[in-house]
Parts: sequence; C-alpha cells; structure tokens
Amino acid sequence: MDSRETVLAAAQAAYDKKADDIIGIDLKGYTDVADYFLIITAANNRQMDAVIDEIEDRVYEKCSEKPFSIEGRAQGTWTVMDYGHVVVHVFTPETREYYRLESLWGDAPRVDLDLV
Repeated sequence: MDSRETVLAAAQAAYDKKADDIIGIDLKGYTDVADYFLIITAANNRQMDAVIDEIEDRVYEKCSEKPFSIEGRAQGTWTVMDYGHVVVHVFTPETREYYRLESLWGDAPRVDLDLV
C-alpha cells in the first residue's frame, strides 16, 4: 500500500474521533526512519484510546495494514503506532507541548490531509 494512503486514512480516523491539531509531515528525503510522521493531540486518556483504536481499525480496513508495534499506550501520554513507512504519534496536550516533535522536523514539508 502507498504510504500516503496510510497517513491519510490514519489522519481521517483521528479527525473522526475529534482529535486536535493533526499534522502530517513528509519525511521522504529527510530520514530513513519513515516516509511520514502523523502527529495528533487527544484531550485525555479516554480520547487517546478511542483515537488509537479507530486508527488501527481504519488503516486495516482501508489499507490492509496493521501496526508493527504500538508503544506507550499504558502510560497514556504519548503513544507511537509504527506502521513502518508511517509512524503515528498520539499525544496528550501537555506532552506534545513538552516534546514539540513537529519542531524537530520543521524543514520537512507538511502533508495536506484534506480532512472532512
């Protein structure tokens, strides 16, 4: 599956669960870690769980992909879903502000997610 389709499916799933400040970063040509990062804010642990579950279901439904791993879910402040070519970061507001992950990749282009 095309990595762009994966990041778009994950972003729409998060949007549908009312996540905030959803940013896609195109990392092709910047790192070999992944083609895209998707950075998402969930208001609290309950919403974080709902967002993660919806992303997992939607990406599988649309792209037939399951994450290689999901890390940090038990802590409830920053969860990483690793699809290999796409890495999804779901943060609580405080943790996102602290790490400012999108600032680390400030030179990389943003992805037009076209969320509806």
